[in-house]
Formats: sequence, structure tokens, C-alpha cells
Amino acid sequence: MFARQPITSWTVTNVVEWLAVVGLHRYAHIFRHHRVDGESLPELTLEKLEVSVFVRCIVTVITA
Repeated sequence: MFARQPITSWTVTNVVEWLAVVGLHRYAHIFRHHRVDGESLPELTLEKLEVSVFVRCIVTVITA
């Protein structure tokens, strides 16, 4: 199980599984798209996440 491994060794799949465990599965596609693994997970900040969501919204509007 991923929980027994250090976070820095988690794969993207492990991060997505963890999101489901903590009730945040609705964001899994974003983490998967950005290939968030155990090394990058601790580096995420609210600002980085907000920028990512903002950019995605802009792209959606432009390509619609």
C-alpha cells in the first residue's frame, strides 16, 4: 500500500489513490493531467493550484 511508502516515492497513481482516501477524488483528473507524483506533491501551494485552475479555465474558453 502506498501509505507505507515515503511520500516522495509515490507514483501519480498513488497520489490519485490518496486523493480518493481523503475524499478529494473529484480533483484526481487534475493531478493526473499535471502528473503530480510524490516528489511534487509536497511542493504544491494554494497559489500554484489556483494558477493551474485559472490557466485551464482560460484554455477552455479559448478553445470553445
